[in-house]
Amino acid sequence: MPVAEPLVSIVIITYDRVEDAIAAIESARSQAYPRLEVVVIANVPGGSYEPLADRYRDVDAVSIHEEHERGGVSRARNRGFDHATGDIVVILDDDAVFEDQRAIERIADTFEEFPDVGALSFRSTDYADGSDIPTEIPRGPNGTVPDSAYYTTYFVGVGAAFRRQALDAVSGFPPEFFYYKEELDLSFQLLKAGYELRYVPEVVVRHKGTEGSRPSENDGWRLTLENRIRVSIRHLPWRYVLISTLIWTVYVLIHTRFSLNTVVGAYRNVVSDRTQLLSQRSVIDAASRRRVAELHGRLWY
Repeated sequence: MPVAEPLVSIVIITYDRVEDAIAAIESARSQAYPRLEVVVIANVPGGSYEPLADRYRDVDAVSIHEEHERGGVSRARNRGFDHATGDIVVILDDDAVFEDQRAIERIADTFEEFPDVGALSFRSTDYADGSDIPTEIPRGPNGTVPDSAYYTTYFVGVGAAFRRQALDAVSGFPPEFFYYKEELDLSFQLLKAGYELRYVPEVVVRHKGTEGSRPSENDGWRLTLENRIRVSIRHLPWRYVLISTLIWTVYVLIHTRFSLNTVVGAYRNVVSDRTQLLSQRSVIDAASRRRVAELHGRLWY
């Protein structure tokens, strides 16, 4: 008897983007893959997602789960993981779409070909002109973004896929990370659990970068610095914590036109959570650190 294709769950979390969310869902539904479900975690400001729920109420392959409090990206994605029943779980931003109908087939084939891989990162391109978005693609072995596939040590959340066994081996996205760097934290968790990560350029998502649901500019930089420090404390030796914190502090100061309040706010929140952070601390081993360095991973930046 032929082996059935693995069930694939596509998780889409959305906040205040009805039209974008519908486009993402339809992109997922249009995939030429026989065993597929779409799980949508929808925040509901003022009941504005009723049209979304009504549209998919009788569609068996789509489930809409409402959230009435905005708990952040990590909590919403973890909730999506809980509702997903697939052997493979894909995340897709609500303002992104798959470029073609064979993306899920390629994902399933890649996991079958590489049993050591726990997560895949996709090629992110601009929705309007199709050009690569380098900041949304893990750097390659030579520091560039080539057209060929390669092993990496982190993924980017605009579009990624996970083996269910790998998700079951880790604790998921850190729920205290409201926004930013949650992907890097989960990447380190997967590495520590013994899984490889791989970039698959044949799986392309087109990203709109819709404004409106992200934090304000300075709040975004505060969360970026704060969560980068948290990731370092949770997973890296102290020398990396210190150097990375210094680099990111200077970087954030430059980008916020030397807003000391932004930096002080990030430091204050980290210090207030120091007991919890230290209890979560589990440093990756030396071999894994060498692997991250060899593959141009994110030890410092």
